Order: sequence, then structure tokens, then C-alpha cells
Amino acid sequence: MTQGATIRRAGRLVETQDVRPRNFFMSRRTKDLNRLAVLEVELRTLATALLRNVASGRNTWLFVAEQMNPWPGLPPSREGTDLVERAQAIIRLANHLSEDTSQLVAPKILRSFGQANDLSNPNGLGPIRLAASLLKELEAPCQSAV
Repeated sequence: MTQGATIRRAGRLVETQDVRPRNFFMSRRTKDLNRLAVLEVELRTLATALLRNVASGRNTWLFVAEQMNPWPGLPPSREGTDLVERAQAIIRLANHLSEDTSQLVAPKILRSFGQANDLSNPNGLGPIRLAASLLKELEAPCQSAV
């Protein structure tokens, strides 16, 4: 049984190769592209599970991450911090590979964290509505890929 992933490249869904180290003769770029695809799937899976909780009213502090915390006295969310770190790592890898990041999940997550912590916008969505909006955005490509 192979472990592949689907990523969006140049507007098309692309099935990646098996990510297990069977083929030692893959190029470094191919290995990194496979790693990017796997990280993206893991991020989408983790974010979807966490956002479902927030959208239902639980763990509404998810968007308070260590990297984006406008309230200095408030301890950051471990899950939120982990999501931001994973998203930033994916964007760094995609930029290193000169891949288009607009179709990735990572910038969408970082954008949502930025919106949630923007205190200058009094009409911004609250965490529950923001999570529901991001969840809808993340689940839409999964349904069209089936």
C-alpha cells in the first residue's frame, strides 16, 4: 500500500509519489516536493480538527499563538502556536522550492491568525465565526478533489 498525497500545483491537483524512502535515486527536489505535500496534508488534517472545536465554541483561544499574541499577559495556545510554526515551515519550504504558495493551506491559516489578532479592526470576526469561515475554506478543495 503506498502513501501518496495530493497537492495543487499550477491550478491542477497533482498526485505525489510514495514518500517512503524506497527510491534512493529520487532527486532532492522530488523528495522536498513530496515532503511539502505530506506536511500540507498533515497541516490540513490538524487544522480541520482544531477548527471544528473552535467553530463549535470550544477552545476559542486557539488563535492566540506565541508568534501572534496581542495580549502580553495572556498565555498562548499550544495548539495555535504549533499550527503557526507548521504553517511558517511549509511556506519557507515552498519558497525554497520556488513553488506557488497561493494554493497552500499554510498562508490561509496565517492570514486567519493575523485577522484574529488584529486589534485595530473592531468589526473583525470573532474566533468562532473565523474558525467556521476557515474550516469552510479548507474543506472546499477536499470535496472537489473526490
